[in-house]
Amino acid sequence: AAAREAMDQHEAAARKAVELDDSSADAHHSMAAVYLFDKWDWQRADAESRRSLELDPNFSEAHHLRSYLLFAMNRPEDALQEQKRATEVDPFLRPWAMGRAYYFARQYDHAVEEFRMHAQSWDAALWVHSFLSKLYGFKGMEKESEQELELDMRLNGGEKAAGEIRRAYERGGRKAVLQLRL
Repeated sequence: AAAREAMDQHEAAARKAVELDDSSADAHHSMAAVYLFDKWDWQRADAESRRSLELDPNFSEAHHLRSYLLFAMNRPEDALQEQKRATEVDPFLRPWAMGRAYYFARQYDHAVEEFRMHAQSWDAALWVHSFLSKLYGFKGMEKESEQELELDMRLNGGEKAAGEIRRAYERGGRKAVLQLRL
């Protein structure tokens, strides 16, 4: 009930913003988010997203949202281009987003490269090692997957959790690690 109420309030505020200033890229961006995440109306989200970017072609957040939308519409190449544009406009806003976009596009080598490039500087994004673990797993690189998961556990769960991952891998490989995670 609280989530529904929050979404309804967000929609009302976005509609009011468009009503007050139809030339606001932010207002149309907010409506695109309502249509994408709450209504699941891809056509209206697409129209609002395009309008937002017409009004402000350098609106990084709007390019990022459009990337989400294009993935939802099964247009991965277009989605990658939108995320590239978002990253070009503001590389510091969401430094992880390009790696995520490659992941969604199933371009795992590019995703790994992107995350590895940033892993050392992402102190605040401790989940990067979990993401790398998944990517290595998809690529069939079991040992690398386990090492990244162990590092993730060490950073986020402590030394004991990391040791459990390491021992499970030594005992039974990736299958044992996945069973432990369950």
